[in-house]
Amino acid sequence: MFWPQSDESKSQAGCQETKTRNIFQSFVDRSYRNNLRHLQNDTEETVATTCHKIMSVFNNRVSAAQSFVDQSQSALQQISQVSRALLSTSMRPIECYS
Repeated sequence: MFWPQSDESKSQAGCQETKTRNIFQSFVDRSYRNNLRHLQNDTEETVATTCHKIMSVFNNRVSAAQSFVDQSQSALQQISQVSRALLSTSMRPIECYS
């Protein structure tokens, strides 16, 4: 058997519906914020990891370049020493033996 709802029960049903909607909306908002926070954290980790990899490659290249410069300077010093030695021997007076 069906009894018509009174105004008070309609009001309570409307209030309950609003409460339920608010609870659901609050849940959706929290889920959205949590997902957004996780996405931000993942993005920050990805950016940090990528930056770290780029800096690592850059530092390796800088180290390789520095090593090349050091080797070049050493080679130039050796060339300079050999050049000086050759010049000093070529500048000696020629001794004549009779």
